[in-house]
Amino acid sequence: MSDIKVIKASATLNNRNKSKNARLRVVAYCRVSTDDAEQISSYNSQLEYYKDLINKNPEWVMVGIYADKAITGTKVDKRPDFMRMINDCLNDEVDMIITKSISRFARNTVDTLHYVRTLKERGIAIFFEEEHINTLSMDGELMLTVLSSVAQQEVHNTSEHVKKGLKMKMQRGELVGFQGCIGYDYHPEDKYITINEEETEIVRYIYRRYLDGMGCTVIARECTTLGLKTKSGATKWHESCIRGILRNEKYAGDILLGKTFTIDPITKKRLRNFGEEDKYYLENHHEVIVSKEDFMAVQQILDKRGTPRRIVDGKRQEKMSRQYAFSCMVKYGYCGGSFTRRHWHKGESYDKNSSYAMVKNNLVLKINNSIIDLNELGYELSLSDEMIKSVSLLDSAFSKVITVENLTSFYAMNDKSAVIIYLAGFHNHTKQSLLLKIYDKYPNAEYLHFSDIDAGGFLIFNNLVEKTGIPFKPYRMNVDELKSNLNNLKRLTENDIKRLNKMKNDEKFSYFYDVISYMLENGVKLEQELLD
Repeated sequence: MSDIKVIKASATLNNRNKSKNARLRVVAYCRVSTDDAEQISSYNSQLEYYKDLINKNPEWVMVGIYADKAITGTKVDKRPDFMRMINDCLNDEVDMIITKSISRFARNTVDTLHYVRTLKERGIAIFFEEEHINTLSMDGELMLTVLSSVAQQEVHNTSEHVKKGLKMKMQRGELVGFQGCIGYDYHPEDKYITINEEETEIVRYIYRRYLDGMGCTVIARECTTLGLKTKSGATKWHESCIRGILRNEKYAGDILLGKTFTIDPITKKRLRNFGEEDKYYLENHHEVIVSKEDFMAVQQILDKRGTPRRIVDGKRQEKMSRQYAFSCMVKYGYCGGSFTRRHWHKGESYDKNSSYAMVKNNLVLKINNSIIDLNELGYELSLSDEMIKSVSLLDSAFSKVITVENLTSFYAMNDKSAVIIYLAGFHNHTKQSLLLKIYDKYPNAEYLHFSDIDAGGFLIFNNLVEKTGIPFKPYRMNVDELKSNLNNLKRLTENDIKRLNKMKNDEKFSYFYDVISYMLENGVKLEQELLD
């Protein structure tokens, strides 16, 4: 039997891939969770401590110190310096990481074990000072797993304490988690909110248009076209943004606290509060932008429009719509159901996405084989794209055509010598088709446009003239109208002033030079529905 000679181990994993005389390339990782004075002091102390520690060891060479300030340890992807350190390790630029404790490295057990294993495979050690654990020399992962789980549990405990503290603040009526919204400015020093005069006009415009019957998508398109800015300064508006403003109780002077809650402090996932946690409602907390009556009216419309059409008590639920003149207005006496509009298109092609134009007074139309006199009809008529294509205009007695921006004004206007068309802000293809058909037959009629006496109204007027080529003139959009409605005037915002100054120097707005000068001199404007 041959002799067996034992060759004693004389190396460690720490220097497995290093030359005999090479020094270990060492980095330190520091982190604090908040930016309060005490933790910032701790952060600075950690930096100085690790510089001295690494530089004093002759077997080490300092590669660098990686530090994340005021960042939680629960998610590594939120820590830029941590991820930079890991990338440097994977690029073979580091031999060992030193950190104060497991909780400084990560407060998530899964992340801790993942990166320990990844670096261990590459012969890179992590040394946790408080626990005296070197990941290359430890026996198994049991102790690391236990201590990492303890660090993670501390996060859950802290989260519960924070939740209790926030609930106590909400019970006292203190604002929690509010950073301001369009129309209001938040003052963190006294935790109070005040009105932003420039932005309030945007909020009132959105509420007014919705009460006029416009939908969120249409209003968003109008706000984008008018160049209005969101709270963040963006000029692109979305339906969800408009809906959020219409649902926000703050505009009626109240605040609802506890709308959302966190279900997991590790993933930071938040859910809307549908009764799983307490809520707190602060009434008459601050100055209103929208009256409570208007706010509640908007909520009723939103609820009706958002109600699913499912069967309840043997009949369909009511659906809110303003698509046609009689939508949701005509009920069947026997069962109480709503009448609906139907148009059969057997054997013909048609556009399912038609839009409609509303018109009233002094127009005689022939649609298919039916002759409709709007004066005899006595109410407005909604015409679809397909109807406008096939409609014939018969001889009618009128001297002018008036397009109206506001629905309330459209219903209120009763000029018997005019054909009145509801424009609803910027006109679309359907309304343009109707206008051009009328203009082709009656080129000698007077064409007028009635809009708000403000920058938006002037812009809508110019858009109408440019897109149709019809020689429209402004109707009741002059200085005399402003002077005769002194009690209804509103103050110009900074945004109004900027836009009006630009228009004053633009030839396209020559119709309005006099009224723009008066508005700028007196700082006023007038909305259409407020006209006497």
